[in-house]
Amino acid sequence: MWSYRNGMATGFVTVWGDCASCEIGPIGWGGCVLIFQRSVPISGTIYPGYIYPGESHMRQAFTLIEVIIVIVVIGILAAAVIPKAINAQQETALAATVADLKAIENAVSLYYSEYGAYPRDVNRREVVDVLDPYFKSENPFSKTAPIGGIYDYEGPPNWSPVQISIRSENSSNHSEDKAIELDAYMDNGDLSSGTVRRSGNRTYYIIGK
Repeated sequence: MWSYRNGMATGFVTVWGDCASCEIGPIGWGGCVLIFQRSVPISGTIYPGYIYPGESHMRQAFTLIEVIIVIVVIGILAAAVIPKAINAQQETALAATVADLKAIENAVSLYYSEYGAYPRDVNRREVVDVLDPYFKSENPFSKTAPIGGIYDYEGPPNWSPVQISIRSENSSNHSEDKAIELDAYMDNGDLSSGTVRRSGNRTYYIIGK
């Protein structure tokens, strides 16, 4: 908006950043409001609203379409990355569970080699002590299975064949779906056959006669 008084041109312009670089010129830049006066001839041409940028730069806001595009791209990337991350976590848990089962199986085999018989099916706490000397590292009985549940030993005279179980009082902690994943990972994917079986809230890994 411009007005003329005594040969003076008064106008309002919008600028970005440093307003010290404000000069009258062709229409262009926008930003904060600055009121200025400059003496010009009545016959001169006034170009309101222009600021020479100098060291400052014009900042443009994102349009709605640009924001939508960014959101869509992020959604696509998330849809591709998150399932892979979940699958990687599941595979890590399965691999760790298999390693625990193999460690228990090896400990039972060492016990059998030394005594000519399998450990008896006693209280779980006693089994931990009986087999503890045969573990090369951490005793798996002392922790929770990576896929949920706790490890237990099932042997003579109550069980035949000898097996390791992963049991849980709550099926949500060790579900049948997790048992199927374990079976597919280390056996034949069929819980009714092979070395990995399922009954109730327990998954069994058969290791002996």
